[in-house]
Parts: sequence; C-alpha cells; structure tokens
Amino acid sequence: MDKVYFLIFVGVLALALVFWLATMERRRKLKAKKQKSTTHHAAQVLSLYQVPIILFGHTHLPAVFAIDGDGNVNGFAVRSEMTYRLHPDRRYLINPGSVGQPRDRNPAASFAMLDTETREITYCRVPYDVDAAAQRIRDNGLPPWLA
Repeated sequence: MDKVYFLIFVGVLALALVFWLATMERRRKLKAKKQKSTTHHAAQVLSLYQVPIILFGHTHLPAVFAIDGDGNVNGFAVRSEMTYRLHPDRRYLINPGSVGQPRDRNPAASFAMLDTETREITYCRVPYDVDAAAQRIRDNGLPPWLA
C-alpha cells in the first residue's frame, strides 16, 4: 500500500509542478549554453518540495536533475535508452520525455519506468508512426504547429 500512496503523492506533485513550470516566463530548453539556467530552475523546484523524487513533463525533453545534501544541483539530458541508479542521499527532478514534439530531435516516443525498490529509472524509446499522428492532428482541426 505504501507504493500506491507514494505514486499518488508523486502524481499530485507532478501535476502541481507541471502547472508551475507552465506559468514560467518562458519554456527552457536543455542545451549546453542554457545548462546553468536550467539547473537553476531545477534547484528552485527542488527547494519547493522536500520529497525524494519529483516526476514532471511538459518540456518534451527527457532529463534527470539531482540535488545533494549541500544544495549542489546537476543534471543531464537523456539522449538514448539507459538505466540510471538514483543515489539514496540525493533528491531528484525527473522528466521521462514525451510522445510527439520531441526537443531532443529523436522522433521516437520517450518514456521511463521508475523502480522505487531498486531506485533505478529506465528510459525507453519506442518508434511510432509520426506522419500518421501528425495527419490525425490536422484532420481534427488542431493548430498546425502541433503536427
């Protein structure tokens, strides 16, 4: 039952975080030249919630940020499939990626599986028919930039 409560708690925090990130002045892209700024925002979010793991989305960029006991924040974009072990003495801000509109130029759907027992997050990529998805967006009258 503890896992269920944890997932519900993390889910509620993730929704709050997505709302907070969506109201930021501008969306930040995780690029080398903006790493300092992005790490700064990760530090701000991690300071708001004293929980071990925060999952968030909306940025369409799979990434992992960590803060240690001294307040040092570092992070990296996840460019391919990988498994990352979460250190027990750090807190994490994790984006599993997206399906559609990727910001890392990889059109495959990106998702992650979090194992709270082993403290590992596994990032996965799955190909899908991007052209068919884009056509369905256009067929349904949605804004063209979504396709």
